[in-house]
Amino acid sequence: MDKNKIKQLVEDNRIQEALVECAKLDLPAELKNVLGTKKNDYRNYKIDKIDNIKSFSELDRNRRLIVKGMLDLLDEYDIIQTNTLGDEFSELANVLDSKLKNENASVVQENASVIQEVKDISAELKAISSDNKKDLHPTFISRIGEYIKKFQDKDSKEGKALSVVKNGVDIVQNIGKKYNSIAQWFALPQIPNVFL
Repeated sequence: MDKNKIKQLVEDNRIQEALVECAKLDLPAELKNVLGTKKNDYRNYKIDKIDNIKSFSELDRNRRLIVKGMLDLLDEYDIIQTNTLGDEFSELANVLDSKLKNENASVVQENASVIQEVKDISAELKAISSDNKKDLHPTFISRIGEYIKKFQDKDSKEGKALSVVKNGVDIVQNIGKKYNSIAQWFALPQIPNVFL
């Protein structure tokens, strides 16, 4: 289940289902800990509700805190996935840069713009944090998807640059997979699996 559907479960007050679906995501360790805390909070909320030992307003406040915590967790997951995609682009830039330095001057100059674009995308992705999450919007993600597709065209300057790198195709395929997981959050077209 994608993140938006999980978010909808939370907003529809189907918290238990959302918790189960969140556990299926590829969460990093710190978010798994947060998810564990949210599960405990929800368990306590359910016990308090069944035992009828708290007032309605206290129960409602606790439920709202759980909902907010779940939505924050999903937002943080967005950011971590985006930063990871930035790391993948950084690896691609390093591989291209080191491989192309061994080529003649005209090949290096020919590919300088490809390397610079990959570095720029990496920097933009890594710069997204909780403070500037607004930068993570469909237009930006779509632009990255279009750029990844250029590497699939062997006649493009990106495809030609990639052809001189031994494991470059593997790196671009990993980038494509990461991109697809983010693109689905924004209902953007994904890179077909045949290319990955």
